[in-house]
Amino acid sequence: MKMLAFALTTAIAAPLGADIQSDGPQFRPKQQSLEFDDGTVVTLDLDRGVMPAGGKASVTLVATADHAHKVTVALRALEDMGYGAERVPNPPKEVDSRTVTLDAQPGGGPPIVQTFKLDRSGKLGRYEWFDIVATTKHATNAASVGVATWTGNEFGMTIEPPATMPAEGAFSLAVRIKNTTKKPLRIPDIRLGAKIGGVDGLDSQLVINDDDYAIERVEEPGTGEDSEQDDPKLAPGAEYLAIYRVNPRSGVDHLTFLAHASSYDEKTRAALATLVVDRPHSDEEPAGALATK
Repeated sequence: MKMLAFALTTAIAAPLGADIQSDGPQFRPKQQSLEFDDGTVVTLDLDRGVMPAGGKASVTLVATADHAHKVTVALRALEDMGYGAERVPNPPKEVDSRTVTLDAQPGGGPPIVQTFKLDRSGKLGRYEWFDIVATTKHATNAASVGVATWTGNEFGMTIEPPATMPAEGAFSLAVRIKNTTKKPLRIPDIRLGAKIGGVDGLDSQLVINDDDYAIERVEEPGTGEDSEQDDPKLAPGAEYLAIYRVNPRSGVDHLTFLAHASSYDEKTRAALATLVVDRPHSDEEPAGALATK
């Protein structure tokens, strides 16, 4: 198998060492609201959308009402347990629960932060879904914000930005795979997108796209994965480079990328990587390799 190496790769920067702990806040879910019968609203903001398994996630609650008064909200941290026989959903596992009292005020009362420690699976290459759910008997709905946890990579992977980020127009980036195991590794299937997904019925997607940019895999003719082997593999220590062309929507200068790769063989192995970059303003000189946030 030939490596995906051609003119575009020369514009790719060296790995920057990003990790989901530092980039996790960039993937946090949208704010959710708990609406009371009397018009009071409690907002929920989770501090991150992805994190290492066994870590902590914090939710910030703010109560807003026409007049000042106290409201009580029940919080539960729930782990999604997937589906059982005949596609029947298993009950979620409660990790933690508590009750909080907030001061509801016009324009929003003082924020209350609640932190939850989330369970860790014992195996690498796994992700779990957790929801922080807010309820009260006086509300017309329940509010939920979710986070994905990752147990750790089973082989090396980084997302690499261009060495020079253009102020406008399309650009290329790369996903670099390295076989850090002691055995040959089947070339992984890679999914690259902008956002953390979630559980939706039987569907559970870690990586999803949004309309901030269009992205497509770029391959030089004749150098595809099956050009010389039906079952290409990486030797221990070898690397594989997948190149992507990114075309951001006009006016989008802050870009997030999340890659999930799975190698299917006698044992399925997986890896996760993140990248967060900002375009330079058009009146600035393009910088060199960008630092992730």
